[in-house]
Amino acid sequence: MDNIFKDIRNTTFDYAKKIESCKYTQCINQNLDNDDTKYFQSIFELILSIKDFNYDILDKDEIEQYVKTQILNLCNIVDTEYNNYNFNKKILSKSCICNNLQLNKDTLSLILFYNEYYKINLIIFNKDLNKFYKTGLKDSEKVYISYYDKKWIIQETVEDPNIYSDINELSTLFNIDVKHNFIYNTYLKAISNYKADDLFTIANECNMSLIKENGKKKNKKELYDEINLNKL
Repeated sequence: MDNIFKDIRNTTFDYAKKIESCKYTQCINQNLDNDDTKYFQSIFELILSIKDFNYDILDKDEIEQYVKTQILNLCNIVDTEYNNYNFNKKILSKSCICNNLQLNKDTLSLILFYNEYYKINLIIFNKDLNKFYKTGLKDSEKVYISYYDKKWIIQETVEDPNIYSDINELSTLFNIDVKHNFIYNTYLKAISNYKADDLFTIANECNMSLIKENGKKKNKKELYDEINLNKL
């Protein structure tokens, strides 16, 4: 169950543009001027293109300023509504979110905040390796994105196998500034407050299975983690 709380990253998105193609090579169209794919300078801008209808009616020379304005608006929202998100202040503080927003750089902490604010779950897809990286824990709308040529793109059609790689592989794409993606206050107190039988009882009340897929009984730590996840 510890894998649930792992981060995600990928160091293999940046490839030399002149690599010779072969039958094993999967390529994205490298001519950015001649394809219809939209490329975004940041994950925040990409999300705006999906969630903010005003973005689509902007002229090209208006986008940069609009993004800056929306960042400031989001900072104000975080400042006044932070307590509504049930974030663990030791993991994802108000100052962490606001500071990173003002820097307008992609970080894992901001990705996790975007997930919560926009009610989405960003899934980062490495087309070349056919690997997926799930950022959030909640069962929210999945938004598939990829990184290419120092820009972000939306992956319109992908077949998600529901098998996700380690977020730590993505360190070259953005700063992994939080240790894991469980950024919320937990439902349960510290695990030391419970006996195994206590957690078995709570799990039953949550209609959770006590048995793993391999047929073995879940241990205390696994139940503790699953109950906290179930109560998000």
